[in-house]
Amino acid sequence: MVYTHIPKGKHEILAQLIPLEGLSSREIAQKLDISRRTVERASSNLFHFGTTTPPRSARGRKLTLNLTQEYWICDLLDDKSTYLISEVVMEFWDEWGFKITEDVVRRTLKKYQFRRAVLRRDAAQRSEELRTGWIGTMGNYNKSQIIFLDESAVNQKTGWRKYGWSRQGKVPIGQQLLKRDKRWSILPAYTVDGLLPITRIIQGSINQAIFNDWIETRVLPFCNPNKQGLK
Repeated sequence: MVYTHIPKGKHEILAQLIPLEGLSSREIAQKLDISRRTVERASSNLFHFGTTTPPRSARGRKLTLNLTQEYWICDLLDDKSTYLISEVVMEFWDEWGFKITEDVVRRTLKKYQFRRAVLRRDAAQRSEELRTGWIGTMGNYNKSQIIFLDESAVNQKTGWRKYGWSRQGKVPIGQQLLKRDKRWSILPAYTVDGLLPITRIIQGSINQAIFNDWIETRVLPFCNPNKQGLK
């Protein structure tokens, strides 16, 4: 639709005539030699904006944030690393009272060298209070009283390489003899001075009964009951 430009003087007359009772849009249009649709549009603008012309759309350079707002976005993602860009936009709106675009968030993250990478998951039930208490308890022992236990398992696939080179767009392929192999499990015990001669190696997996038997028959007899260290 093509809109006819109306001189400023006619807009001033429209602003005076529209509020008058008894004059229809058609009559005002005839007086000013304009269309009835123009009068109706001017009347709507006068009702919503207080003037017969609508406000100009804001144009200019892209929205930029101040340092406090940029730091707020960085702190948010430091605490909520799994957030999507759209969720950052909504959180920002709730906090600062105005809406930003996803592009603004992306520019901010690029500026502060944020990247989206494979997520490492930590246990939500982890307690710093319990951890601190455990560290305090361990402080009651000296190094000669501590034994470190481990459980490991190996098979033919343990030494296989997991990464390889290939041209872009192609999957690296390694030739291996694919067959089901025997699994071996190992139960070693360490001290600060090295490996103890009580290692148990079995074919298959370690269950609770095997582990408890190893503790009772091999590890505990190696310990000194008077808390003076190992025998």
